[in-house]
Amino acid sequence: MTRRRLLALIAAGAAPPPAKLAVVGPALLDREDGATLPAGYEYMPGELMYLSFRISGFVAQKDKVDVRYQIVLTDPEGILVTPPVTGAVRVELTENDKNWLPKASLIIPLPPQLPSGTFQIKIHAADEFGKTSTEETLPFRVRGINIAPSEVLEIRNVRFFRGEQDRTPLDPPVYLQGDELWGRFEMTGFKLGDKNAFNVEYGLAVYRPSGKLLYEEPKAAAESDAPFYPKRLMRGVLNLTLSKDLSPGTYALLITAKDNVGGKTAEAKTTFEVKAR
Repeated sequence: MTRRRLLALIAAGAAPPPAKLAVVGPALLDREDGATLPAGYEYMPGELMYLSFRISGFVAQKDKVDVRYQIVLTDPEGILVTPPVTGAVRVELTENDKNWLPKASLIIPLPPQLPSGTFQIKIHAADEFGKTSTEETLPFRVRGINIAPSEVLEIRNVRFFRGEQDRTPLDPPVYLQGDELWGRFEMTGFKLGDKNAFNVEYGLAVYRPSGKLLYEEPKAAAESDAPFYPKRLMRGVLNLTLSKDLSPGTYALLITAKDNVGGKTAEAKTTFEVKAR
């Protein structure tokens, strides 16, 4: 509308058109009611997201406001990250609320497994009295894990450590008699059932330098769940205490995995060295 047209309407006693419903100032904060996160901030999987925004252009009816909203998070492939979050602002206005705008503040926990990339927040707002709606999109970044896709069950990245909290693997994996051995690995390529359900188990076996079995645990651990966001990677851990009289030599570790949803199995074999103390 031109300024001349607006002045003509005012002169004629006509009211200007109502303001358009809009999402105002959507922001990601460092904490509840905190400061806006800096540009380029990257969330980590499992982190809490603090989202805040206001809504303008709504219509009050008998001094009452009824504005509803829905929040939808999607990953870089457009897959829903969490269930949609819904809310409403229903209040009665007073004389002091002339310039008041409804505000929404939400805490959204991110799933523990997310890929790296740019995600989207879609904020949909609807004014029940004004019968109008609007939508705003807010991107955010995640520094997650990039899992190479696999069509078959796989055991990947088997590595050995000196201690439970160590982050740098042993290369080569050499232990002394009486040492404690720690190992980690990942499993991927397992099938997802209804509602992203998965069920994976794994077993361990250690063989002496002669090839004879030293230790076996056919079902060392198992994990099953049906998370809202699909899980693509399962982590495995092993811990052994090497006896003080264990014969020096090269020992073989066999890891077996079973996908109870897809009905597939996989195995990985590697070695470690034991030396005399």
